[in-house]
Amino acid sequence: MASITIDGKIIDFSGSPRVIDIALENGIDIPYFCYHPALTISGNCRMCVVEIGTRQYDQKTGEAMKDPDGNDIVSYMSKPQISCSQTAADGMVVRTRSEKIIESRKAVLEFILANHPLDCPVCDQAGECILQDYAFQYGFAKSRFIEQKRTYVRQKISEVMTPEMNRCIHCDRCARFTSEIVHDHSFARTKRGNRLELAAFPGKIITHNYQGNMVDICPVGALTLTDFRFKSRTWFLKFGLTLCASCGKGCNVKVSFKDSRIFRLKPVYNEKVNGYWMCDYGRLRYEFLNTNRRDTHLVKGVKTNLAEAVKTAAEIIRTASSIGVVASAAESCESCDALFNLSANIVQTPHIDYRIEDAQVKNDHSLRREELLLANDPYPNSSGAEKSGLLPGHGGMTALELLADPRKVDLLIVILDDKILEHPDLLQNISGAGNLIIASPFISKWDAAADVSFALKSYTETSGSFINIDGIKQNFEPVMPPHGDAEDTAVIFNKLAGILR
Repeated sequence: MASITIDGKIIDFSGSPRVIDIALENGIDIPYFCYHPALTISGNCRMCVVEIGTRQYDQKTGEAMKDPDGNDIVSYMSKPQISCSQTAADGMVVRTRSEKIIESRKAVLEFILANHPLDCPVCDQAGECILQDYAFQYGFAKSRFIEQKRTYVRQKISEVMTPEMNRCIHCDRCARFTSEIVHDHSFARTKRGNRLELAAFPGKIITHNYQGNMVDICPVGALTLTDFRFKSRTWFLKFGLTLCASCGKGCNVKVSFKDSRIFRLKPVYNEKVNGYWMCDYGRLRYEFLNTNRRDTHLVKGVKTNLAEAVKTAAEIIRTASSIGVVASAAESCESCDALFNLSANIVQTPHIDYRIEDAQVKNDHSLRREELLLANDPYPNSSGAEKSGLLPGHGGMTALELLADPRKVDLLIVILDDKILEHPDLLQNISGAGNLIIASPFISKWDAAADVSFALKSYTETSGSFINIDGIKQNFEPVMPPHGDAEDTAVIFNKLAGILR
């Protein structure tokens, strides 16, 4: 196997990796701005410079030549090389922290900072800005640049992003993303020299569904997410890893929250699911987890504890001659299993179904047209609900049939998830059910008609798993505390099954 030596560390490799990739994968820090592993190499920031050399060998013996101290004699290139474009070769020797490299990085950073404004106190990127980090490592205490800084006129480029192009360091990541990933070509370099500007086409705005990723990959605060702008400093936020539940793709995300309120979602790399990206629909839809959250259980509209709510629900179920269950693919596989056990094994009703969307009925596992990640199925766990068996039995009614005329059963049990609440027309008849049990993380106008309303935890507050449209099962853990007395769905239905068994 081929090997490369970086800062005295011998590292084996296969294939033709870049020097910067080998270094970063082995914990060797190399600063960079324009490089991104999912984009083509631009090589314009020049921060990732290293010294590259080869060992000298005795032409007669073929052995490596040594200096008086017994170290290999290495012949280095006369000028530093950018590690992002250098392909590793067997026997290559790399120095990332030599005096020449440190001085080169300082010179590059001084040039980058020449036109950069000192507005860190009001910049949304503060606390996450690698330019701040590198300025601390390689910057100067006092700028030698006394000329007037270059400035740009602020222009509206998008409904999702707000530009602050005076901060732009021309790394070109955003332009490469639009051309290489979304193939939109709506954002590009314009002009030349000191007047170079990243901009949308005159009179046009960016409209593709992946603009938030341009903000994510911007190494400074030149592109800001309008939704998050000035809401919070990042060091006041807590973070947790989970999944996006806005469609069947199941993108991996990092949730930023404070005081049980979500402020932002950002993608987390998963090679098999979403790569480095997520769509704007999923990124900006998080507010449903912050509003109208149910924090207590109700019996006939009166607040009660979980034990009393379960006891009352069990009594209603016992006396019902026919029961219909509208399940939810927004619930985890574990919750779907618990609901199936209650419905099919304990209550033994054939009237159970989770399908309310066309994509669920058609078992559509495809992405929406011209989308990279957004699925036609708006639910995160339709595959899991199907695998759990939440489908009508012999002679059983579908979810849409139960919702259209709930009087066909004595008792209707409905999980009101965020997606079905977006279709109030589907729910307009459930108040007419003879008996009604609701389970939901959200307050709704149908609570007044319900005999029992259970407060459910959202998926960000509990653990479980989803199976996405590609058949990939992904686990998630709670990232934030639950609202009030809200309980896990599986716990509630398992308690009901235990009483009714």
